[in-house]
Order: sequence, then structure tokens, then C-alpha cells
Amino acid sequence: MNENEFRRAYAYLQRNVVASDELKRRTKASLGLLEEAAERQTAAPVRSAGAQTRKRPFDRGFGKTVTVLPAWKAAVATCLAVLVGVGLLAGTGSFTRIQSAIAGNTFALAAYADEGGSSTPGRAIALSVEDFYPLRTSAGYYHDIENHTTDTSIVVAQRCYNFNLTCIGNNIDSIAYRIDGPDASFGSWTIPEDNQPNEVTDGTEFSIKYNTQNSSKLNRELVLSYLLGPEAKAEFDDLYKRDHDPARPESLSNEIDALLAQHDAIKLSNTKLTLTATFNDGSMQEKAYRFVPCGSFENAYEAYQNTKHSESPSGDKPDSPALFMLIEE
Repeated sequence: MNENEFRRAYAYLQRNVVASDELKRRTKASLGLLEEAAERQTAAPVRSAGAQTRKRPFDRGFGKTVTVLPAWKAAVATCLAVLVGVGLLAGTGSFTRIQSAIAGNTFALAAYADEGGSSTPGRAIALSVEDFYPLRTSAGYYHDIENHTTDTSIVVAQRCYNFNLTCIGNNIDSIAYRIDGPDASFGSWTIPEDNQPNEVTDGTEFSIKYNTQNSSKLNRELVLSYLLGPEAKAEFDDLYKRDHDPARPESLSNEIDALLAQHDAIKLSNTKLTLTATFNDGSMQEKAYRFVPCGSFENAYEAYQNTKHSESPSGDKPDSPALFMLIEE
């Protein structure tokens, strides 16, 4: 950063910062600038304009030396000290975020951001069921379409969750989404009423222009496709057999759904969502989020199933508990 760049950045940062004279005095004292000012006052007669500025470190009396800084660089240190004092640099995590803040560039996943539109790395935020919930399920024994045969030794499952991927922020041009995890991808199905302006395809990555986000929500499917392991398959076999018993009147679909949800929790625990925003000035910022099952996931999912199939006396559905949390890295 040269002097002109600093002056522009400093003017922008200081527009909303009020620092007391005492804070400025303590900051300068910690940098040795007060001692330097005193030394200049008691120094020899003023040198001519062409004389070279002293660059020799001097001893502050604490066994350490302090290098005299040019005025604008000292102001950088003072500026940073003031910013730390008002908490503007706390939790930024990287110089890229500081640069973005200076430029007024911000972005966050709406489902994670707080009411003020910001987010806090490392904090676990519960995903409301409105923002993330099971949408479609396909599970059963592997069927070979060409040979018209079914292999009951293999159980194939596909679970699709509706995910609100809407982003909020300032000066955003476009956003790229990437999902990384075992058997995880984005699906091509969208909620019909969303009327998405972008072509939606299957895959682990996609991007959109920020101004083409739906006015309400950007909903996309997060798809988990996997085979059940030996223990889960044995349980599935038992449930499937009893569910297809003509003598059994009630369905065991809820039990099968809960079994698959347990497998989903394992898969999502190893899944990461990465968002990369490109701002109008060409700069970029990346944020990554990880999934964490809520508390006792088995109990949470049972409560979700109960609220999904029930209604309050007024006819409204009760609030469903969150199933997963997000943590910003």
C-alpha cells in the first residue's frame, strides 16, 4: 500500500470512527511517538531542508529499540489501533475481508446471517426447516433396467433437501456455489413457484448473477446419493419386509424415512458448502460452511416428523425443529 492508497482507505475507514484524545495519546505512546516528539523538541538546531531524516532506531529504556516511522505509516498504525479498539477488525480472519470492508463489499448466506445481514465465522447457526428440509426420497433395491433384474443385496438411496441458498450483501456482481462431500451434489429440480431465471443443471458447482436471484429465495436441491452399508441395509430389509406384509395395515414409511435420515446426517457432517462472491470492482471473497446435525439428531428428526404430520387447533402447522446447523469456517 503506498501513501495515496493509504490516504483513501484511511479517509473511508475514519468516516464513522470517533476516537477520543486519550485513546490517540495512548496509541501514540505505545508506538513511541510521544518520546519521538519530545526528542525532536530538545534536539539540536533544525537542519536545513535538504538534510536527510534520521532513520536510526533509538532506545526507549526498556531494552528495545523503536524505529521512527514516516508520518503516514505511523498513521496506519494509529488507524489500526483505533479500529481494534472499536472492534471493526475482530473476527475478520483475513486481509481479504479487511480489503472488502474498506471497499464496502459484503456478502453472506442469508440462512446463516444474523438480522443485521452479517455473519460470524466459527459460530454455529441452526438452519430453520424453512431454509433446509427433506424434499424428496427415492430408496429401494438396485434394479437393472436393461436386464429387468433386481439385486436385493444392494439398497440404493437418493435423498433431496431443499436448500435456501439466497445471499445478501453489497456491491455483488455474481456468486459461485460449490458443494464438496461424499455423494453430495446440486440437483436440477426447483420449486415451481420460484420461476428461476437461470438454467438449473445437476452437478457440484453453479453460479448466478446476483441481480437474477429470485425476489424471495434462491432454492436449490442438495442431493445425497448413496448405498446403505451392511448394518443399515439389514435394518432396511426388515422394515421393507414388514411394510409389504399384507397383514400389516399401517405403513412403516416413517421408520424407513428416519433410517435414511440417520445416514443423511453422517453424509452431511462431511459435506462443505463454498460460496465465492465477485464484486462490482472485480475483487472476490470466499466463505465456506459445514453442516452439523442438531443435538440428538434421532430425537430431532422424530420431532420433525411429528410436526410435519400434525396441525394446531387453529389449523396451522406447529413450528418444526431445526435438523442441522451451519458453521462458517
